[in-house]
Amino acid sequence: MDDQFLFMLKEGSDAQLLGLIVTLDKSENIDFYKQALEQAVNRNLISIEQSAKILNNDVETTQNLKDKWNQLKKQEDKKPKSFLIRNMMLSGFLFIFGGVVVMVLIYLRLQMYHTIYTYRWYGGFFWGGIIILIGLAFIILGMVDKFSKNK
Repeated sequence: MDDQFLFMLKEGSDAQLLGLIVTLDKSENIDFYKQALEQAVNRNLISIEQSAKILNNDVETTQNLKDKWNQLKKQEDKKPKSFLIRNMMLSGFLFIFGGVVVMVLIYLRLQMYHTIYTYRWYGGFFWGGIIILIGLAFIILGMVDKFSKNK
């Protein structure tokens, strides 16, 4: 069987497993279909009686399984992606910190060579400012993503 199906069978979420059972053509892959049903029974998604009814093409049980699959898909879609949001905001703050460090280092380097009175120190503010703007963009994207998921 295909590696993707085997991965979904062993490591996939409950919604993926039920989706596999609902959408798989059992006439072509009866052995794999039985493995998927067995895995669903092991995860307590369906009972042994329900799996036997599904194998015997019971329409009502199959429809109940489709309803349960749709319900699990909706629950899975509602889960917040807080890990991604936290990473975006953290990287934004790191970019801002990096921009300030760039500004300070260029300022100190120019001061060390007594060239602070020339206009070259504006370069530090330019590159540091660009890095800070990238950091602000990451923070704004993280905030937008956070508030759009809560609706």
